[in-house]
Amino acid sequence: MMSSMSFESRQPRVGFRRVRRWMSRLLVVLVMSAMSMAVMGAKNPGDEGEDSDKMDGRLDGYPVIVRMEKNGTALGWMLFSFMAVLAVASLFKNAKRTHLD
Repeated sequence: MMSSMSFESRQPRVGFRRVRRWMSRLLVVLVMSAMSMAVMGAKNPGDEGEDSDKMDGRLDGYPVIVRMEKNGTALGWMLFSFMAVLAVASLFKNAKRTHLD
């Protein structure tokens, strides 16, 4: 008779190697994400900000200031249009078609 140990009191055993492998993978993911965030947050030493005017040797000596607009939404609209075309194209995909057709 097993009066001292019941079925409900048993806990599933997790191996030490399995936990250690999981923790090492978690550590790698955390270190990689921290490194990528540090690179994204770093500033260039000579970069004062987006508002500063940079001198360009190719434009030096022109009588007028040649610059492009700072704010433009054309690239965003082109990306949105491309993604919309991909989404609509996936609606017409035939699942029964193979590469042999």
